[in-house]
Amino acid sequence: MAKQSNRTPSPFKYRNGWRIQVTLANGKRPARTFDKYADAQAWANEQLANADCEYTPVLGGPTQATLAQALDYYAQNCSIAKKGVAQELTRINQYLEATELPLLKAYENEDGGIDIRPLDRSSLRPEFEAYVRKRRGEREGTFAFKHRLAQMKCSRISPADILAFRAQMLKDVDSRNKVSRLPNQN
Repeated sequence: MAKQSNRTPSPFKYRNGWRIQVTLANGKRPARTFDKYADAQAWANEQLANADCEYTPVLGGPTQATLAQALDYYAQNCSIAKKGVAQELTRINQYLEATELPLLKAYENEDGGIDIRPLDRSSLRPEFEAYVRKRRGEREGTFAFKHRLAQMKCSRISPADILAFRAQMLKDVDSRNKVSRLPNQN
């Protein structure tokens, strides 16, 4: 493979415009002619930047994908190979609920493997739905924070957001424990 220069080539006068040719790491040498010198330089920089990427970012990369989209992709491509796929999908679904993405469930396929498909909400038992509503009521702040994180672009989630999320979870757990420690009032 040809070695790529760290220097951006300079456009040169060509007929009635500016021509530029770049040498990419894969040995290709694309060239174009532009009316403006700055446009030629910008194109060359873009070609070199794109050539540095070995692959196209999934879901458009972290600046385009939300946390929920990234978790959905992870569930479909990574969780499927884990022993605890059902438990992991339960946690991922808490983030997916805040978006238009369907909730997920693991199903055994005819080969004895696991398929991940959208969850049919009507298949859930009413007792389970009541349990989930009760838990959400006890941890309202945590669920609201999860929903806010789920809709954020991955690149916008900061360590401060994670720390604030952790603090909210601890606050919800602490307030729940204080309520349960109060003596019965008859």
